[in-house]
Amino acid sequence: MIRVSIWLAGIAIAARGSTPSTVDLILRECQTANGTGRLVDGSNCRERARAELDRLGADASAAEVETVASYYSASALTVQARAVVEVALARPRAGETSQLTRARLLIALAG
Repeated sequence: MIRVSIWLAGIAIAARGSTPSTVDLILRECQTANGTGRLVDGSNCRERARAELDRLGADASAAEVETVASYYSASALTVQARAVVEVALARPRAGETSQLTRARLLIALAG
């Protein structure tokens, strides 16, 4: 199950096409390790990515939050997935893009 979520995270990272963030790099590292047969503890990957989201605070993008939440969801950890999104929603954001980010996170929370 974790391989599917790592694969999906890889697609999300590639779709952005910009310079990868530290969250993306953590997830890509896990994806690469799993792809080469070096099994990485899925909980370690999730926790490292979640810690990085916490470090980024309000600067974390909605895509990063959704990707980390999808790691938890793919492992049947829906309570933790919701918590990742709820914490991101609780962070104060300023500007017009913050409304779009908030809407995207609310949609993720509803899904």
